[in-house]
Amino acid sequence: MILYWLVFVLFAIYSSKKTEKAFAVFAAWQIIIHSGTCLVQSPTLSLKTALSLWFLFLYCIKFRDQRLSEIRYHKYPYILYGNLYILSLVLVCVFSTNSINNYIFSLVQEILNNVLLAYLFWRYMHKKEYMLLFIKHLCVALIVVTTYAVFESASHLNPIIDFEMAFGGEGKMWKSTEIRYGLLRCQSFMPIHLVFGGYCAFISSFILYIKQYHPTYLPFINKQKVIIFMGVLGVVLANSKSSTICLIALMLPLFLKKKYFNSISKIIIVVLLLFVISLIAVPFVHSMNAAFDQAEASESGGSSFFMRISQLDIILENMAPYDMWGHGLKTIEELAISRPDLLGAESVWFVLLYERGIWGSVGYIIFVLGMVIVNRYYHVRYAYVAPVAWLVFSTLTSTPSMDYSFVLILCLATMKINISGNSKDVRFAY
Repeated sequence: MILYWLVFVLFAIYSSKKTEKAFAVFAAWQIIIHSGTCLVQSPTLSLKTALSLWFLFLYCIKFRDQRLSEIRYHKYPYILYGNLYILSLVLVCVFSTNSINNYIFSLVQEILNNVLLAYLFWRYMHKKEYMLLFIKHLCVALIVVTTYAVFESASHLNPIIDFEMAFGGEGKMWKSTEIRYGLLRCQSFMPIHLVFGGYCAFISSFILYIKQYHPTYLPFINKQKVIIFMGVLGVVLANSKSSTICLIALMLPLFLKKKYFNSISKIIIVVLLLFVISLIAVPFVHSMNAAFDQAEASESGGSSFFMRISQLDIILENMAPYDMWGHGLKTIEELAISRPDLLGAESVWFVLLYERGIWGSVGYIIFVLGMVIVNRYYHVRYAYVAPVAWLVFSTLTSTPSMDYSFVLILCLATMKINISGNSKDVRFAY
């Protein structure tokens, strides 16, 4: 825990002098920071939450005079959907069964990590040099986590996770020991292998998009294909059906012709078709079969479709009579204690329906798909695909410590880069 405090102090010192550069580094390396890296155990204060709060404080203090001019010339495109999401969270806290005092800290963390962090990215990355720094560190982070996963796969050792679990991570993360088809399900620095695969899928597809449309923004000119390969390799090492399907849903649309992305209806149809095709064409045939075969799922260490249906039955059974607003944030952890067959609620919808009810789930859908609507003014292909791919990924599995704000940051980065390439006015470029 002292080590995490040391990291926080070093970031605080560095950011007090070079705030934008420090934030660019943090935005890229947040992938290795999770709920197991805690500064305070109870209530849980993760390193990511503490750094997000610190950068919010710096923004309010150091950029007070610049905010109005920035907002005037380059409005944050996601302000409406971010506010609607915050409103849905507040209403859930007001009308759910538990008192808001029981999870006010969880509410603050959710707003900070899922809404305000993306807003800060949009404001801090106001120069090309900061965006270049962010992408460079993102590439390096991808190489580091995948290289470490190769070591983990070969040795079946993960000293970093062992260290984190020994110093406060127990119960907040899981040590991957499962073998599927002869390969360890690697998790690298992440709390679970599913999150490692998800990060690799989104980062590699983001880099592929930049390589196709804005190659000058990528570092390591002669190593770009290697970086993308490392991301795909990370998905393979994660050895997960969900992250594999997510990668396919992200990659294939980037190769489609532009005419298929001229309207929102066509976008949705194309993504749904790709999702169906991915279920058929995914190279891990046995892994896909395990998604519907209970016996093979148990043998391979995965979960089946019927196991998820069983989990859904538990959620629906315990929702009533608070099905509209739910039981409150983090309450599903209490349900999992009494119903161990819930198995971690392997879909975001199980958590949303139980904790936030129907209205809270609708608010989440609007928050995620709002990027598709906003993007009609920016016409960035990646920003069409990534939010829908996130819904596919989080529907298939749980994503502990991986927030939608990371996907949102990647979409906002593509928008800023696209604007800089099309706008002649530097105020509108960044």
